[in-house]
Order: sequence, then C-alpha cells, then structure tokens
Amino acid sequence: MNILIIYYSSFGNTQLIAESIAETLRDKGYIRLIMADKLNHAELQQADLVIVGSPIYRHSSIDAVKALLKEVPDDLIHSIKVAAFDVHHRMARGKSGSTERKITEDFQKDGVNMVVPPESFFVVGHTGPLEEGEIERAKEWAMFIAKHVDVHSIKRSREL
Repeated sequence: MNILIIYYSSFGNTQLIAESIAETLRDKGYIRLIMADKLNHAELQQADLVIVGSPIYRHSSIDAVKALLKEVPDDLIHSIKVAAFDVHHRMARGKSGSTERKITEDFQKDGVNMVVPPESFFVVGHTGPLEEGEIERAKEWAMFIAKHVDVHSIKRSREL
C-alpha cells in the first residue's frame, strides 16, 4: 500500500504528529511524508491512502493545504482513501475553528472516501510544544486508521 502523509507545519508540531503517524504505519506499506507546498500530483496518483494534517490558523487551515485541496483532480479524488487531522491549542471549538472538519467537508463534497473521523491534536499555548501524550495519541490514531483501511480492496481498485 502507498501511504502519502501531507502536512503543513508552522512551528513543528504538525510535523511531529505527521512523523509519528508515518513511523507507526511504516510496516503497512510505502510511506511518503511531504509538506503540502512541496506536493506534486504525480505523488497523489500513486497513493492508496492520503493523510492530511494542518495547524489551525484563524479558524481555518493554512493556505498551502487549502490550495492542495482545490487542486486535486476529480478523477484522483474518487480513487483514494483519506484521513485528516489538525493541531491547535485546546479551547472551545467555536473559538479555535476546526481544520479537520473543513478538510473533511472539502474532501467529502468531492466524493472522497474518509476512512476514519478526523482527529485533533493539542499544543500548549498557541505555538506549542505538543501537550503531554499527544505523540502517543497520534500513534494510536494511526493504528486506528490501519484497522479501518482494507488493503485488499485498495489493491483491487488500483488493478481495475
């Protein structure tokens, strides 16, 4: 299975979560970890599973992630499985926004198969570091994703 983890990280916290997810999933297939602004669509074409992560900034995801979502070709978006996460400091959802909800809505309106509900990870203050236990939660979430991805159906759909 080809797993593509796309993230944007302002202060390194989202990158730490993305790296933890990649480390946890490394025995599930080929892993590619890449910043959103460095992604090319050839990499998306090879992905069976895409995990997207972004910090929350002013109630929304960073522009690089927004641009990525808008540029995914329609024919690709229907063939990949997607999971999404965000990183922000803990506060009421109405005050912090919800990148993972926005990412999910953007993907689902185009018919993407979200394999698990989105997840939020938390930092201390506005810039971090990550709250205690968040790396472990990221690893648990990665295993949750792995349990919900049917590797055989992914391989069959790519062969058709």
